[in-house]
Amino acid sequence: MAVTWKKLAFLDEVATTFLGLSDTPASYATAGAYYKVNAGQTAVEEGLVAGVASGLATLDAASVCAQAPKLHAAAHKSAGADVIKLNEFGDPTAAVAMDGQQLTNHVIHTVADNTAMLALAAVVGKMCWRTDELHPYVCTVAV
Repeated sequence: MAVTWKKLAFLDEVATTFLGLSDTPASYATAGAYYKVNAGQTAVEEGLVAGVASGLATLDAASVCAQAPKLHAAAHKSAGADVIKLNEFGDPTAAVAMDGQQLTNHVIHTVADNTAMLALAAVVGKMCWRTDELHPYVCTVAV
């Protein structure tokens, strides 16, 4: 069986800004520039589009695309008691599609090391906490 466990990163372990990435310019140098992959496909560099003020379009908060998720949520909230608890009709007997709902009381397996993690029954989406690294992992392939 092919199984892949991916290590999840903590916020302080990843770049949180465009300039924080390792292959981007150190600063924004040219007004109206856009960023493109360099010729060697090894980094990002500035570029300009002739006769165009900017190479990128923007999405503001008033746009239809930006508002659609808010309108959808408001429609559900205004419908009243549209909440069904997972155990209201009995305990779930199979996988439950969360469909964007908040998950509580989720099981995260605690394992000592890589050997113990690989011994878990592999299911895509299963999570575990490795105590040897103090890091979370998620199963992304179980074929």
